Amino acid sequence: MNRFYKIDRLQWYWLFPAAVLVYALFGSPNTPGFVWWALFASIACGLPLLATGHDPISFVSLLALLHALYYPLAVVISLMPSSPMFFESDLWDATPLAMQALVVGMAGFALGAILASRPGWPRRILRAVEATEYEILLVKRSSILVMVLLIIPLAIFMLATNTYYHFQAAGDLGWSEANALAFGYTGYIEYVVYAGVFLQMRRYLITRSKKDLFLAIVCALLPFVVMLPSGSRDLALRGTVPTVFVAFTGFTKRFSPKTIVLLACIGILVLIIMVGITAYRERIYYELENVSLKERVDLLQSGVSKVSVLSKEGFEQLLSRWGYRFADYVVVGKIVSVFPSLYEYRLFEDVEYWPIYLLPNPIRPKTPDFEPRDSAALSANVGVFSGKGSSPAMILGDLFSRFSWMGMFFGMMALGFALRGLDKWLSRFGLFETLVYSLLLVTVVKLPHTSLFGWFLFFSRSMFIILVIAFILKLFIWNRKIRVRASKRKPIVHAEMNF
Repeated sequence: MNRFYKIDRLQWYWLFPAAVLVYALFGSPNTPGFVWWALFASIACGLPLLATGHDPISFVSLLALLHALYYPLAVVISLMPSSPMFFESDLWDATPLAMQALVVGMAGFALGAILASRPGWPRRILRAVEATEYEILLVKRSSILVMVLLIIPLAIFMLATNTYYHFQAAGDLGWSEANALAFGYTGYIEYVVYAGVFLQMRRYLITRSKKDLFLAIVCALLPFVVMLPSGSRDLALRGTVPTVFVAFTGFTKRFSPKTIVLLACIGILVLIIMVGITAYRERIYYELENVSLKERVDLLQSGVSKVSVLSKEGFEQLLSRWGYRFADYVVVGKIVSVFPSLYEYRLFEDVEYWPIYLLPNPIRPKTPDFEPRDSAALSANVGVFSGKGSSPAMILGDLFSRFSWMGMFFGMMALGFALRGLDKWLSRFGLFETLVYSLLLVTVVKLPHTSLFGWFLFFSRSMFIILVIAFILKLFIWNRKIRVRASKRKPIVHAEMNF
């Protein structure tokens, strides 16, 4: 009998609402009412986890955790410093509306996941991972390394086209928005890199060999190190963090307290690095122009080293920066407050332009009346961060601006249904499914900030391209020289898993 991996490891999430409750009862928050709204929102984010059986591999679970990060956790963090608010008062005052939107959205999201789980498979999708582990071992280490090493030519190409650095960190090198749009397809190379990282992580968790551990560490750190000088948090962290999280929570047999402590330490380190990256690029943007590579490395080290968690002042400053980074929920609150009192509901505005973006960029007709990045454009149109940034409207804000409360509920229900169906399709987790999952993972972590248009592209253009890439990768990285013999219990691989 195959031994199934436990998939209910996200039960520890409920410690978060419990901690918020303790903070509301015994802490000294600056705005107590907001903490209670954060508590309701944190409970709402647990509903999709209940719908998936607390499955850490499920895309539904990951989206629920990300919404918990960007909504209730961001509120709690913002209330902790002695001078919490860095937003305009009207944005801060709309916080309860944002939490109400999250409660409605997560209720619909969970209902969609439950409905998708009914017709033919149990609520908990038990993945017999051991039955397909041999397919992961059929991939040569050299093939995985080639996939990960693609990050180096990708970085060189981005440097040559002035698309590597964040516009605030470019200095005298400049940043080309036109090239960023023209060469957007290179992002799929980045997806291949993190698919390689994911494969090596899974390989190590199967073999537990020192060689695979070393390679897993190298594969996880290489994209981070190569992309860190860019000053872009997305390029440096977006792929590595979710890949490591999913691999250790979903595919390890021994989920010990040491693993939890390790993941917590990695999370804190990531947050510190995020603050350091912000300080690094702000220093270049506001004070410097000509910056050499050595000076960039020194600035990065200085930005991270100045982040202090030991002193009260340094810790509060760190919390403020964390809260500011994650508090995009204020945009949703602002949108709820101005629709329909100041603006009419957008309904199906611009939907007629969406199919055009299924075409490749070179043959795509121009659409002067439509902005592809309409989520950030919507934020500016309603007076949020106009001229100060590009905080997106997020999927909840976009749905509300179109269809009000009922539309947001049923829209999130449809998205939960679709993502849960995707979970079922990938539940075998053989080599092809693992490739598709890991390629999609980098995109999925961006979906909370994505508009309905972005979700349309995710389930159409991106899905098609990723399926093609996964099919081609499987053809090239499969080690056909390895002989596989099936036993009654599980397939056994007879080969030395060498380069």
